[in-house]
Amino acid sequence: VIFKLLVALGGGKMLIDFLHLIDENFINSFMADMIIKVDGPIQYAISVVILCLLCPIIEELIFRNIIFKRISKKFNAYIGVIISSIVFATINIGNGIAGAFLFGIANCIIYTKYKNIFMPVLVNFSYNLLLVILVIPFFGNNANYILFSTRNAGISLLVAFLMFATGIFLF
Repeated sequence: VIFKLLVALGGGKMLIDFLHLIDENFINSFMADMIIKVDGPIQYAISVVILCLLCPIIEELIFRNIIFKRISKKFNAYIGVIISSIVFATINIGNGIAGAFLFGIANCIIYTKYKNIFMPVLVNFSYNLLLVILVIPFFGNNANYILFSTRNAGISLLVAFLMFATGIFLF
C-alpha cells in the first residue's frame, strides 16, 4: 500500500509537473476536471462505500481472478501479470497510471502467493481507505490546492521524483 501510494503520487506528479512545464493552462484544466467533488456527508459516505467496498472487490475479481488467471493458464504467469496489470492501469488512467500498473503487478504476486482473492482485495481496500481518509476530505472540494504554477513546478518535480524512486525501491 505504501509503495502504491508513493509510486502513484510520485509518478503522477512527475508526469503532471513535466506536462505543466510544456503547457500550464492545459494541465491546470486537466487536473481541475479530475478532482473528485464531494459536497456533504452523504456524498462522502457514498464515496467511501464505492471506493472502499465495491471497487476493491469488483476490480480484484475482474483483474486477478478472471483476466490474470485465464491469461496465465493460456500462456504463462508472467504474461498474465503484464497483461492484467496493463489493463488495470488503463482503467486508472490519469495521474496514477504508473502506480496502478505496479499495483497490478504486486496484487498478481499477492494473489499467486496466497492463492485466494481476499489478500489483493484487502490491499486494494487499504489503499482506497487512505484515499478517502487523506485525499477527499482535504482536496475534494477545492481544486486550487492541486493546481500548479511555474514557480513551484521545479520543486514539485523533485519531490515527485523522490516519492516515485522511494516507491520503486520499496517495490
